[in-house]
Amino acid sequence: MSIFKAKKVILLPIILSIFFTIDCSQKPSFDIKAITSYRDIPGVTDEEIALIEELRRSRQSFSYGSLLSTEAFVQPDGKISGFAVKFTELLSSLFGIQFVYELYDWTTLKNGIDEKTIDFSGDFIPTAERRLIYSMTHPIAQRALGVFTYGDSIKLESELSLDGLRIGFLAGSVHASAVRATYPTLNFEVVNVQHTDEGIKKLRSGIIDAYIMESVDKVVFIENPSIRFWEVIPLVFNPVSLTTANPDLKAIISVFDKYITAGGIYYLHELYTAGNFEYSRYMLSLPLTKEETAYLARLAAGRHKVPVALEHDTYPICFYNHTDNEFQGIVPDMLRQLSLLTGIEFEVVTKSDTPFYRMLEMLETGEAAFVSELLFTPERQHKFLWSKPYYISRFALLSKTDLPFLEMYQVASYRVGVSRGTAYDEMYNVWFRNNSNLVYYNSTKLCAL
Repeated sequence: MSIFKAKKVILLPIILSIFFTIDCSQKPSFDIKAITSYRDIPGVTDEEIALIEELRRSRQSFSYGSLLSTEAFVQPDGKISGFAVKFTELLSSLFGIQFVYELYDWTTLKNGIDEKTIDFSGDFIPTAERRLIYSMTHPIAQRALGVFTYGDSIKLESELSLDGLRIGFLAGSVHASAVRATYPTLNFEVVNVQHTDEGIKKLRSGIIDAYIMESVDKVVFIENPSIRFWEVIPLVFNPVSLTTANPDLKAIISVFDKYITAGGIYYLHELYTAGNFEYSRYMLSLPLTKEETAYLARLAAGRHKVPVALEHDTYPICFYNHTDNEFQGIVPDMLRQLSLLTGIEFEVVTKSDTPFYRMLEMLETGEAAFVSELLFTPERQHKFLWSKPYYISRFALLSKTDLPFLEMYQVASYRVGVSRGTAYDEMYNVWFRNNSNLVYYNSTKLCAL
């Protein structure tokens, strides 16, 4: 019988990625990136070209308005980054006229579009009613909805947790109907709010239990750590389109629509992914002090890679895949992401069969900067630096199926296998004191043989 699994702690931060899903058709046979001018977009007519050329002669630029979001966020130096910026750069390049980017709140943005003082936006959800008022392209992106709560008052585990709640929705949005259409069995009360600040106040006061808005809006709550974000309604997506209310600009809409259907949607997806990467890097930098930022920069600029000890038998945390001849799992994936975000390179200093007790020695002597997982115990508490846990499971005793069920007091009467040098050894002796029934092995795998 062998002791198996426990709380796991890693010496790395969790890097959260933002996901983007888009519905698209058959990929084109040509390279959409080869199109550098709107004139080369398949299906563009002479009439459209004439209209756009007239715009180029009469206008020096177009205004493009956007909301603060993960698609458009402000860096510490005041620079605006994200997908929306990359999107306007694409528009400027294709049409040969500058699309000038500006951030607005929703009321100002909508009024500006309606009054034609703002030319374009990519924050409008296309609906049948809106298409009667605005010129809108096919979707340029699909946005997931997120659920926001205040403090620890509510824990959401799935969409079923929303049943019976009072949920705030932005007045005039289609979010409530979208949630009900996708999850028809849910029964919740809709409470309209006029703007996000009102939604936060109602969350704090308990007037609403949750607030649902687009996931890209979570950037608004960066400075409000009491707001919790939950991804429990992953099937609900809202499309957004390039939009204008000015009939003089319809040619831009119609031509870019042809760009999308010709395969441009795939390039937009690449731009969205790149924008999300910028946001992930931005979020990673926010909690860092100047000293920490400088330290990471030195590591990235250094000639030496950071040595890491990776386990070979702790699926899915970290394991060695003998078919692919590489370490795989959650930790290797995190290391790759961390390298992309920071520029820091890592070097694996363990082999496909290095026993854990040897990894622990490497950690203690400095041969390895950190290990893929280390179980927290009182004895180890002051030896190492610990991050918050990224994975938690319980200790367990495993046996063959033919062994009768044991009460805890009976365990001491049986031989118990344990991997040498692990926390299992230490914790077993805490729970079952003065016992000599442990049999030591060099790996958890050998215990099970």
